[in-house]
Parts: sequence; structure tokens; C-alpha cells
Amino acid sequence: MKRIYFLLMTILVGVQSGYGYPISPRPLRLLIEESEIIVFARVTDIVDESGKRKDDDFETTVAILQIYNVVQGTVNQSVIRVPYPANFICPAPPHFEKGKDVLVFLNKRNDQYAVHALSYGVKTVTAAEAQVYINKIKEMQDIMKIKNEDERFIKTTEWLVGCAENPVTRYEGTYELSPESSFMSFYDQSEGKPFKYVITAEQKVRLENALFAVKKLSYEDLGLIDLVYASNGEKVFRFMLSKLKEQSQQGKPQWFADSFMNRLNLYKSSPRTKELEEKYSEVAYAQGTKPEDLKNVLRDFVAEMERLP
Repeated sequence: MKRIYFLLMTILVGVQSGYGYPISPRPLRLLIEESEIIVFARVTDIVDESGKRKDDDFETTVAILQIYNVVQGTVNQSVIRVPYPANFICPAPPHFEKGKDVLVFLNKRNDQYAVHALSYGVKTVTAAEAQVYINKIKEMQDIMKIKNEDERFIKTTEWLVGCAENPVTRYEGTYELSPESSFMSFYDQSEGKPFKYVITAEQKVRLENALFAVKKLSYEDLGLIDLVYASNGEKVFRFMLSKLKEQSQQGKPQWFADSFMNRLNLYKSSPRTKELEEKYSEVAYAQGTKPEDLKNVLRDFVAEMERLP
């Protein structure tokens, strides 16, 4: 229910805005392969140049970037200007925030820099997160040089598993290892590659360990769950249930909790647990919903699950 609602709203907004549908997701591997330039930089200013551009030019906002490190390609300046369509609604535009550090994937056209893949082409990061990304980018640059296709495929799979193990790059790995775990795969027009079918037993254990080390569930963890659920169903079931129980007792339940409820229902269920899964989706998007309303549904769900044999 939640996913259908989200997709319908996204399509409606896209049609009304005239900008179309979201573009195909671009995880890190594709950004590296497709981008001419990658930089780690500080956003020193955001400039509105709407009065200086043609009326039909969407790229009327300019991010001023002070470059720390050129990770891919060549940039001869220490400061560059990057125009972008800040007023886009759908597809989502790049996001720059003054004073923040960013990893930016760029192409150059007509002597002007342009963000590759819109919103996917800018990652707001801390210095530590940037280093994680830069290390993975350098690894992929080496993998891309491998001429043997089979060897390159196996090395890429290992690279994706490594991405999935690290919370910083988890999405970059789980999206390609298990794209169907993300609702954004609805917009993916690429065929994708069957990386998950060559995951080894050792790699699967590492993915399990990464999952069980999670302190607070995030949407990207769905990919980890889907990759290891079949081989360790009872432990994954108990892990998810414990995390949902924590959400029902403290903090604010996450909007995607029903996705975890759905996976719990796949392992064992009752008419009541299925009903509560649907109810959570409805309550989450109801006007005026309070965190306590969601907690109440989660509490009922967890209690019912704990009663099942």
C-alpha cells in the first residue's frame, strides 16, 4: 500500500511539473563508469543566476565548489562553478548546501561542468565518509582495467559485497546485489547484472554479519535481509522482530517499518499480523498521524508475532 501510494504521488507530481519521471537509479559503480570527473569539495556558495540566463534554461542556480581532491578525471582549477536545475521537482535535482562537503560526479559540456545523473551525482559527506567513498572509487577504477570479463565480474561482485558491509556505502552495494529490495527499482530501466547469483558462501556470511551488527534498521538494510533471509531465516526473523519491538517502545517509528513487517509475515503470519501490516501503511500516511499512533500498531504487531508458534 505504501509503495503504491508513493509511486502514484511521484507520478502525479512528475506529470504536473512537466519534468517527467524519476531517472534510473545510479549506484556508485555506475556513477564511476559514467562520470568524466569526480571531485571531493566544499560548497562555498550557492548563487541564483535566474536573471542572467535564458528563460528556457533550467540551470539557473550555481554551486561554487572549492576542490579538496580530484578523484577521477582532470580539473585545472581549485574553484569551479557548477550550474544545476535547483527548481526541478521530478526528477529530483542535485542538492548542494552552503558550507557542506560533497562528493560530486561531473561531466563537462561546452566548457561547463554539469552534475551527472542529477540527484544521484551529489553525495553530502563527512571527511571520514568521503574517504570511504574515495577508497571504493579507487578500487573500482582498478577493477575497470581488468580485461577478462569473467574476472572483472567476480571482482565487481566482491566490491559490491564490500560496499554492502559498510554502512556508509551500504546502498551502493545492496542496490546492485538486490535491486528489487528498493522501491526505486520501479524506475530502473537498465537490465542490471546478476551479481547476487555468484555470491559465495563466505560472502553471504559477511553480509549476515553486517546485518546483525546493525543497531537501528535503515531502508538499505532491506537488501541485506533479502540476500541472507533464505539461508538463515529464523535468526533474521528474530533480529527484525527485536528491532521493530525497540521502535515500538522508544523513539519514532520509521516510515518504512511496514516493509520489515512484510518480511516478517513471509516467515510466519496470521490474519491479524497481515491486517496490522496494512494498518501501519494506512496510519503512516494518514493526515495528523502522531508517532504514538504508529507505535501502537507496531506494539500490537510485535505482540501478535510473539504469540505465534
